[in-house]
Amino acid sequence: MTAATDIDIPSLMDGAVRNRPDGLREAYLPSPCIQNHAASLMPLPGGDLGCVWFGGTQEGKSDISVYFSRLPSGGDTWSKPVRLSDDAERSEQNPILFPTPNGELWLLHTSQRLGNQDTSVVKRRISRDGGRTWAQVLSRRRLRGTDSWT
Repeated sequence: MTAATDIDIPSLMDGAVRNRPDGLREAYLPSPCIQNHAASLMPLPGGDLGCVWFGGTQEGKSDISVYFSRLPSGGDTWSKPVRLSDDAERSEQNPILFPTPNGELWLLHTSQRLGNQDTSVVKRRISRDGGRTWAQVLSRRRLRGTDSWT
């Protein structure tokens, strides 16, 4: 890993995959956020690679949202990030991608009111086309003793 003190990271956040002197490859994904955290990678249908993370001004603030970017199979540049969550009253964090046996791609993440983890719920979005489009956001809640997505 390149020492952050040796480079100007914002100038590298163009999504381009670069070769490092040690033979590895790396990319700094583009992001509209000051802080970016908890990235998760997942192979997608067709050989693409998906990445989700959360970003905003500060963890726990209500402007924290989940973002998604894609590296096409054989490609050398990550896509411009897509914002997948946007609840103005909650901090949305810790995303993962989960491919289901029936071919759906689930995005799961937590969502809490302004830094209060006791208010956390799990949210889900489903893609049926490998992350190109996404259904509406649903929340996992316990209703009268029964778990359900609403």
